[in-house]
Amino acid sequence: MQEGWDVISQKVRHLPSHLHPIYVIAGAQGSGKTTLARRIANEGLGVYINLSWALARYLLRQGDLDLFTVHHLLMCCEETHSSGPFVFDNIELLMTLKIQVIPFFQDFSRYHPAVVIWPGSVEDGVFQYSMPSRDDYYYFRDTVVMVTNLENKNGGNV
Repeated sequence: MQEGWDVISQKVRHLPSHLHPIYVIAGAQGSGKTTLARRIANEGLGVYINLSWALARYLLRQGDLDLFTVHHLLMCCEETHSSGPFVFDNIELLMTLKIQVIPFFQDFSRYHPAVVIWPGSVEDGVFQYSMPSRDDYYYFRDTVVMVTNLENKNGGNV
């Protein structure tokens, strides 16, 4: 489903009023996910967090990612104060660490609204990333999470 900027920005604006304030924007490489994430931040609707960079900073301070928790993610974002959601991009490292990504962000959203940029597919509530034969493969089913799928580069972007 292709949704325009007006629809997406309204979902982000109303996210803090949801019981489970998590919104996933999914799409393949080149579909415009990062551009959209940065636009959300540039329009003042949220704070852009490059999760790979934030985790690298955390790792330099703490030294161990094996036991990374929601509390640690909150600490990664502690210098940033926002009334709107945090917009998390480049989340692939969490999959490499075998963290259950969607439940992880659902836990996080109990403390602060979150927009998660999903680098894979979401169809009928099934989140997939990578291929089943690869170490970074991720598969999860959740029909409660609000999702927008972006079309690929050839099919148009937001």
